[in-house]
Amino acid sequence: SSKHNFHCPSFVCQTEPGMAAHSHIRKVQQLFRSIELDDSKKSFYLTAAKYGIQTQLREPLVRLAGGFAPSTKLSEACVKNAIARIYEIEGEFYAKFSYACENHDPYSVECLEEAQDDYLTKLVELFKETKKCLRE
Repeated sequence: SSKHNFHCPSFVCQTEPGMAAHSHIRKVQQLFRSIELDDSKKSFYLTAAKYGIQTQLREPLVRLAGGFAPSTKLSEACVKNAIARIYEIEGEFYAKFSYACENHDPYSVECLEEAQDDYLTKLVELFKETKKCLRE
């Protein structure tokens, strides 16, 4: 039927997605909920790590998925691949915050701040890559 061809401006789709868009959004959120960072790491570090993942990847991907047509097939493999990469990127961030921090005391706020730019930049790059394969 013609209603499936209806294209709404992305800002409308993002605030009031149709049922299928909701399922796309739910799928992305569900996959991201599978991410488990090591809770023994310092809480201020974990807060920064999670905030980066949420703002640079999860939220932008959810917005993107929310704008997809109901007929679109979301690539789960693409999202799972991104999540696997998140662990690598987070591992590098943790290294620079802890034992590989050169100019400050390991595990300090200064180390965190020094490592954060690179971390966020890598997450942004990962978002750009993931955006390309999100649709099957």
